[in-house]
Amino acid sequence: MSSRLFLNGLFVLLSGLFFANQSDAMPQFTRKYNLSCDDCHASHTRPRLNDEGYKFRRAGYRMPDQIGKEEAKEFLLGDYTAARIQLRYTASQSEDKSVSPSKKSSGDTMEMRELTLYPMTGSFEKHWGSGVELTFPPEEGPEIENAYLRGVWGDESAWVEARAGLFHPFEGFGASDRPISISRPLFQTGTANKNQNTLYKLWGQDQVGAELGLQWQNTSLTVSILNGLNVSASDGKVVAHGITADEDNRKDLLVFANQILGETTGISLYYSRGYVSLPVDVAGFAADTDARTWKNTYQRAAAYGSWGLGNALGLAGYMMGDDKSRQTSGDLEDFKSKGYFAELDYDFKVLSSFLRWDNFDPSTTTDDDQIVGLTVGVNFAPNEWIHVIPEFQYRKTGSDLTQTTALLHGVVIY
Repeated sequence: MSSRLFLNGLFVLLSGLFFANQSDAMPQFTRKYNLSCDDCHASHTRPRLNDEGYKFRRAGYRMPDQIGKEEAKEFLLGDYTAARIQLRYTASQSEDKSVSPSKKSSGDTMEMRELTLYPMTGSFEKHWGSGVELTFPPEEGPEIENAYLRGVWGDESAWVEARAGLFHPFEGFGASDRPISISRPLFQTGTANKNQNTLYKLWGQDQVGAELGLQWQNTSLTVSILNGLNVSASDGKVVAHGITADEDNRKDLLVFANQILGETTGISLYYSRGYVSLPVDVAGFAADTDARTWKNTYQRAAAYGSWGLGNALGLAGYMMGDDKSRQTSGDLEDFKSKGYFAELDYDFKVLSSFLRWDNFDPSTTTDDDQIVGLTVGVNFAPNEWIHVIPEFQYRKTGSDLTQTTALLHGVVIY
C-alpha cells in the first residue's frame, strides 16, 4: 500500500472521531409517534432495523396494533416529511498487473453525493401508507427511487399487505437488510458476466410493479410482479433501469421471505426470474449505432442468515445465479454465477465495528474473474442522531487487479 493511501486512510479513520452527521433513521416517525430511533432500529447500527422496526415498515409505517384504526394524531406535514444530505470523502488506489509494466492509479475526492427528499412518507387513514424518495445528485436531474402506495388489512398477529408503484427490490431483515457499512455485499451489487455484462443486480435497480404479501406473526412472504429492466445507452455506456417496461413488456417475478427469530436474528430467502434485452454489439449500442438486442433469461436464488449474541451480530449470505451468454455464432449457452459473504458486527455502545469478507464469481466457467473483498470500518454514534461511517475496503479481481478504497460517509437528515 502506498504511503499516500495509508495517510488518506488514516485521515478517514481519525475524521470519524471528530465530524458528526445525523443518521439514516427516518425522523418524521420519531416526531409522529414520540419514539426514539432505537425503538425500530438495532441499537447503534442504523439503518438496519430490529424486529419491531421491520413490522412497522411492513404495516405501512404504523404499529401493527394500529392496523384498521383511525390515526391517533392530527395531520402535520413534519410527521410525513424528511430531507437528507449525503457527503463522502474517498481515497483510492488500484494496480493492474495484466499489462507490463503494471498500471497504477490513485486519487481522492470530496463530494456532496446527493440531496434526498421524503415527502408524504407515512401512514394515513386506517389501512394505507405511502413511501416517496426523491434524490437530487449534483449536476444531474432528479431521480425517483421510491413512489408507492401500500394497503394493509388484518390485525397485529396476521395481516395482508399490497403495494404498487416504484420501490426497492425487497424489504429485508438481518443479513438481508441495509448494512451498517457504506458498501453492500459484492454479490448484491455485482452482475453476472461471462463474455458480456448481464446488467441485472440484486440491489440498486428499483422497479415499477406490484406486490402481495402476508405477515403472520414473525413470518413474512411477498410475491412481486415487476416491469423488468429497460436497457439503454447513456453517456457512452449501456445502462439498465426499472422505471419503464422492457421493449417486450414482459414481467419479472420476485419472491422474498423472512423468518424473524429474535430482535436481530433471522433467515431470509430470495428468488427472482426475469428477462433482460442485452446488446448484440455493446460498443455499437453504447454509441447509438447498433440497436440489435438479444434476450437473456436470468434466475437468482439467495439465502441470508443473522444471529445476535449479546453485543455481537454474525451475518452471512449465499447467492446462485443462472444466465445466458451469446456466442459469436448467435447461439445461447447457460452459465452460472455465485457469491457469498460473512460479516461480524460488534456494538461498543458509542460505536459499532464491522468486518466483512466477500467472494463473488461472475462466471463459474471463466478463469481468473473471481472477486474477493475485505471490508472493515466503524459506525460512529455518540448519540441517537449522530452517525459517521469511516470504511476501508481491499478488493482483488482475479490475479491481476487490486483495489484499495478508504471512505468517510456522513449523512445529515431532518
